[in-house]
Amino acid sequence: MLLIKQIISNKMLTNNKNYDIINYNKGENTMSKVKQYIENSVENQVDQILKSLKGGNIDEVKAEKEILGIDNLSMVGIDENNVGDVIYEAING
Repeated sequence: MLLIKQIISNKMLTNNKNYDIINYNKGENTMSKVKQYIENSVENQVDQILKSLKGGNIDEVKAEKEILGIDNLSMVGIDENNVGDVIYEAING
């Protein structure tokens, strides 16, 4: 992938043909859009759980369990080591 970025940024030529820069950029944009979609989805799920917690619908233990059950949670930097901090900040922040 690094080589592709170098090729794009340097606009190198191989066999007297230009690389198809548009296709490489399209692929990178598609991947970043997918990543952003997943991150937004995870953030929304966490926000809904924290909203339920603040509303008194669930307790901290259930909130922690539900948050840790979300797929791709690591993409937003939450794991079993810091989920308690996230909940604490939501309640007291």
